[in-house]
Amino acid sequence: EIDFEKEYNNIKKAQKLFSKEKNIIVPKVYKEYSSKRILTMSFEEGKSICDVKFRRENNIKVSEISNLLNHVFNKQIFKYGFVHADPHQGN
Repeated sequence: EIDFEKEYNNIKKAQKLFSKEKNIIVPKVYKEYSSKRILTMSFEEGKSICDVKFRRENNIKVSEISNLLNHVFNKQIFKYGFVHADPHQGN
């Protein structure tokens, strides 16, 4: 993330690769408000996978989260040969 123009290109590629995946959201990048040093993206509502209370209230199993993460990363690695990741709680 030193060059946000490269990050923009990677996001566009990820959007295309996962466009048919209903459980995966790749935020929109606003190119007109972005540059090499600034990346302006859409806000996507969500909850942290660490929010146990939310998971329990919404009957979300840890295995479902794990399966989705495995699916996304395996598809990127073994099908596309391209990994776009920033794996931390905020994402």
